[in-house]
Amino acid sequence: MKIAFVPRKRESMPPKPVARRLAAALLALVTGLMPSLGKAKFDQLADLDAVSVATEPDFQVSAGRNLLRTWILLNFKQEQRLELASPEPLGPRLNLAYRSRKDYVQVDCKRNLYTELAIQVFPDTEGKGAPVYESTFERSGVPRVATPSTHEGTVLAFLCRGVRPN
Repeated sequence: MKIAFVPRKRESMPPKPVARRLAAALLALVTGLMPSLGKAKFDQLADLDAVSVATEPDFQVSAGRNLLRTWILLNFKQEQRLELASPEPLGPRLNLAYRSRKDYVQVDCKRNLYTELAIQVFPDTEGKGAPVYESTFERSGVPRVATPSTHEGTVLAFLCRGVRPN
């Protein structure tokens, strides 16, 4: 006796492409973390030439993978500019001014990589004022090597202390 597999007809919507499902999951994760951002306490790590760097004292560790995640606060000493494409197809580019940024980052201690998973850009220092820009998708998944004299290197060295030898 042979048993044949007969697929059931799906009555619901067809599944979304994998990339869209992953993007939706990341948005849900980051959006779920956003409310805690306003109440977060940041400890200053470094005062570099162009920016002071602070991070939350508590951060998440992905077991066995040497991946750490946390929110960081960057207070810039000079006003920064962020140039973005206009929401209108032929509109002028947007040029936004900001003084601080909060980034949700992931660092890979084993490979010395730094990835921004989400950012919020603010007009005033200490992450004050209404955000002038927020992003969860455009910057995610682009790891880069963290060099020692940058804010990325400072954050990586702090987070990876105890995970790998300094």
